[in-house]
Amino acid sequence: MNRKQFLRRGMLFSLAAAGLPPLSHALQTKKKDDEYKKTIKPAGGGEQVYRTRFSEEKITSPETQDDIRIMVEVTHYTGYSFAADAEAGARSGRYSLQRIGAPITEEGYTVIKWKVLSKIDGQDVMKGSFQKTVVMKLRSKRHLILEFSDKQSIQLNYENPDESAYDDCFLTTACTAARGLPDDCKELATLRELRDTHMKPRADGAALIEEYYRIAPCIVRQVNTCSNKGEIWNLVYEDMVAPVVALTLARRMDEAVSHYAEYTDWMRMAFGAEGS
Repeated sequence: MNRKQFLRRGMLFSLAAAGLPPLSHALQTKKKDDEYKKTIKPAGGGEQVYRTRFSEEKITSPETQDDIRIMVEVTHYTGYSFAADAEAGARSGRYSLQRIGAPITEEGYTVIKWKVLSKIDGQDVMKGSFQKTVVMKLRSKRHLILEFSDKQSIQLNYENPDESAYDDCFLTTACTAARGLPDDCKELATLRELRDTHMKPRADGAALIEEYYRIAPCIVRQVNTCSNKGEIWNLVYEDMVAPVVALTLARRMDEAVSHYAEYTDWMRMAFGAEGS
């Protein structure tokens, strides 16, 4: 194991240790905030992920005196990253929005106006596209539209944390939960090609697949109990999905399988997965 791999493994184990909840966590019934997300591919390349999370009950409250705020996170990924630094392939900015007045109902949407506060946590990924005010059109548990101006808007789709974003396959979950990608995205199609054309025909490859199917559901369940599961799934995408996809596309199949096998073993050790 080289130094870069050692650092990445250490980061995975640290995130696992930091995020695993106490036993009492399973007994808690605190209502989860609603999350909306959208992934786009800008003309300049890479991917841009928009994400916001809030209590719908709170932001749609008719009260006008409360200081109601939400955060909109925008992350731009420049491409597959092999660097030791987890943030090497990404720039991220968190924009704070403060509600203006009470919401109104218009054509089936709850319409809320927001003031964009000047301080940005991170980098100004939007490069000034956020104007002084933003209009949100919310259709509960379906989608929301953020209107930055008369000509610029984006629709974020609702993420169901118990259904749509997660799967018994942690590779699928890393793509759908961390990046908001569809099940038929390029990454997953490439991984399935590696599995079907290079691994299945070989005895050792078939054994790896069988082991993966045995432990993957347990790993997904364990990660999803972590308070920092978003960070973990993003790390899995950056350190497992992206490199394996890149190696497969370069037709370096044996290296792709080797990286896949090693990282799967790390996940098994980090999350104590020995199968259902």
